[in-house]
Amino acid sequence: MAQPVIVIGQPTAKWEVALVASQQRFQASSTEPVVATVRSYSGGQPLDPTGGTVQMAFLAGMLDEPASGDWKAGSWDTNEIGQFVAQCEIGPSGAIALTAGTWWVWTKIVLSGSTVIRQAGSIVVV
Repeated sequence: MAQPVIVIGQPTAKWEVALVASQQRFQASSTEPVVATVRSYSGGQPLDPTGGTVQMAFLAGMLDEPASGDWKAGSWDTNEIGQFVAQCEIGPSGAIALTAGTWWVWTKIVLSGSTVIRQAGSIVVV
């Protein structure tokens, strides 16, 4: 009897959080949402994260980690192909006004006893 072949893939996180377009440019005087796609699964099926809360933080240093005061309220939406997106308004009338520079975007999701914190990528404010 032949031995079964078992293939084990690279370790990955159950939650995937990524900016829609990393290094996207935003005008400092514009108020608009920064969005990050969010994917997860439970029981082999896609998980709807919208029952949980979402927050985002914007940090100047790539290696900086968010402190409690850095988190800004976010909200949920879906994109044109039905993927869940976390979003947070930036700009003069948004949750945070960012100055010119590169900002590292963090996303925090609290759902069903889990707290997921991911650095999603970076944006450029001009």
